[in-house]
Parts: sequence; structure tokens; C-alpha cells
Amino acid sequence: MHHPDANAMEVIPHNESIISLLLLRSDSEEILVDGSVDLFTIIRTLAPLDLVVGSVHYSIPANKLLFIGPGIAIKVIQATSEAGYRITFPDSFFDRSSKDAEILYSRLFFDYNTKMQVVNAIRPPEEVRHVLDVRAPLFARKSKALYDAAMKNHIESLLLEGLLGLPEVPDAYPTDQLSDRNLVNSFIVMLHRCYKKEHTVHFYANALHVTPRKLSRACQATYEQTAKEIILETLGKRAVNFIQSSTLSISQIAFELGFTDESNFRRFLKKQTGKTALSFRTP
Repeated sequence: MHHPDANAMEVIPHNESIISLLLLRSDSEEILVDGSVDLFTIIRTLAPLDLVVGSVHYSIPANKLLFIGPGIAIKVIQATSEAGYRITFPDSFFDRSSKDAEILYSRLFFDYNTKMQVVNAIRPPEEVRHVLDVRAPLFARKSKALYDAAMKNHIESLLLEGLLGLPEVPDAYPTDQLSDRNLVNSFIVMLHRCYKKEHTVHFYANALHVTPRKLSRACQATYEQTAKEIILETLGKRAVNFIQSSTLSISQIAFELGFTDESNFRRFLKKQTGKTALSFRTP
């Protein structure tokens, strides 16, 4: 959904793991993310950049990293000739392990008092240009698998750079004052930290000092899913990731994810995905 520009680079290797690289060059307002899809967004500014994130206008200096969570509309306003780079990706592209989940579902993208984190960029602009202007197209032409691996590595380096620049804050969230969206964000962050052991709405509602009904209503209003549906979907995604990326047996994975019985885990996965556990394992 970006303004056509011969200088813009859009790389989409395949539909299931969309990763989009866009060089921000525009003479008019341009929608970067429409907010209707769950994409994570990282923007590296090379020059001052005006953005509307959600409904808030920001004027961002050069050499900043911006981290914006899924479901938030982003619009750039009259970018300069070389304003920066935008990378968007779904959690299925980056999230392959518990470490990935911990990084992805952190305060970088889910913070109760802001829709966007802004930190100082560490790497020089020349290095960023080389990675995205030179290396990314070379990898893409070589093979999708090589491109995906290179870009996952690049995204991880940006996330670590962002985490390094985040200011320290207390662990406690003032949940009694949270809006629906902020309550759900806090729930999702907690869910991705505790999903291996805690599968009930009651646990998360109690930890967030709200009733299970209030939490489910907030989830329904924000994502059109109940809290229980989000828990089950998340557990299903994590299970598939474990099966695809680890050498653990199905029984071991079931135990890792808090199931006391392998047969219960297999039934859960079949119901959640419509496929058997072994069908996700590459021969």
C-alpha cells in the first residue's frame, strides 16, 4: 500500500512469511501499514521523518529506531528523498523459538503507555544501507531460504539494538488504569512469558487484577477473539514452532508446553490446526 516509486524496494519472497523492505522515499502522504493486519514494524530513520502512528503525530530525528506493534496504522508524511527504511513482518516469520518470543513480545512492541518505542540507532547509516540495498537483493535472488535466514538475522540484530536502548522501568503495570488495548497488550506480553505453564484465562486475569470477563471483553474488542481463543491460538503456534524447529520428540514437546499427557497434546493440536503433530515435522 505504498506510493509507487522507482527508488522504493519491496521484497516479498512468499505469502506465508511476508517480509517487506521499503525505502522511504515519497513526495506525499503514504500509508505504511493500514492497521488491519498483524504486522510488526521496525523503522530506521536516516533523516528527520514525520509520522502518524495510530492517531498521534510524531516528528522523529535522524538515526533512530522505531518499534511499532501489530494492529496499529502508520502513515508517513512528506518524507525526504531518503528518509529511512521500514521493515514489516508477521510473528510467524521471526518467532521460531522461546527466545524469539521473549524478544518479540517485549516492551519494544507492547508497552502500556506508548504505541511506539523510539531508541537511538547504534549502527552507522552506511552499514544499514549496505545490508538492505546490497545484501538483501543478492540473498533474494539466490534463494528464498537464504533471504529469509539473512533477514531474520538482521531483524534480530535490530531488536537487540532496540532492547539495549530501552530505558529501565518497574515490572509492575498500573493495570487498574489501562484501556482495553493496553490491558490486552499486557496480557499478550504475559502470555508469551508464561504460556508453557499457564493455559487459563483466570491466571492471566488474576495477575492483571481484572476479572476473566473483563479481560475477555477487552480481547474481543481489540482482536475479535476471546482471551481463551488467544491463549489456545498462541499455544498452538508455539507447539508448531517447537515441532518444526526442534529435535525434541512429540512427547517431550507436550511436556515442555505444560501437557501432562501426550495424547491430550495431540488431540489439542489436531483440534487447533486441523493437522496431526507429525505432519509439521520435516522428514
